[in-house]
Amino acid sequence: MLFLPAVERQGIPDLTRDVPALQRGEVISLQLRNPANVPGVTDIAHALVPQVQERVYGSYLIVDKVYAYRNVVSQQREQVSWLWHYDNHPTPLLKLMVYLTDVDAGRAPFEYVRHRDTRRGLVFPPRPLLGNSRVSPERVNEYLRNGYETHLAVGPAGTAILFDDNVLHRATLARERHRDVLVLQIRPATFRPARFVDEAWSGSFQHVDFNEDPRQYAPRPKSKMLSA
Repeated sequence: MLFLPAVERQGIPDLTRDVPALQRGEVISLQLRNPANVPGVTDIAHALVPQVQERVYGSYLIVDKVYAYRNVVSQQREQVSWLWHYDNHPTPLLKLMVYLTDVDAGRAPFEYVRHRDTRRGLVFPPRPLLGNSRVSPERVNEYLRNGYETHLAVGPAGTAILFDDNVLHRATLARERHRDVLVLQIRPATFRPARFVDEAWSGSFQHVDFNEDPRQYAPRPKSKMLSA
């Protein structure tokens, strides 16, 4: 289990609920290290990804990353993904978010910026050498004064949201109850996979966001995680 923000590992209790930082509301998110191995993840992928393959891409697909996490009730300030940003990923990557719990305004809904009339998301073109894709509150407010609005994606457990992660978006803090979510990062492949989710190409939090060379499929560890 990974904690965000990180907590002191020495003397950590056996039960997650007993972690002092969690009890004090200092933790925002609990993240599974190897969510691809959780029962049901492959079933969800094989139920949803073929629809994306047929209706959106028209090509073979693999699940490049699998993220499963719980946003817990927290008193923390917004940080990292809880700030307005876009992921600055290559255009062929999309994310498929599946709510595993009911989500309303108090249960950490996904939030994004869209045009007030067309309801199309505000998508930024990827910039390969950009090191920081956070967007300041002042710039967001400028968009909101010029035809855009923020939108909370709420819905019951089972709600699936397919989105371009270069849309201006952020996570929101859980203030009333926790939210469980599964995210599948999808990208095209040059072969027909026997399984969409496979350890041969499906990474998670401890791996780099994407392979710079689209011909490479194996997940690569983040350098800072190599000694973990």
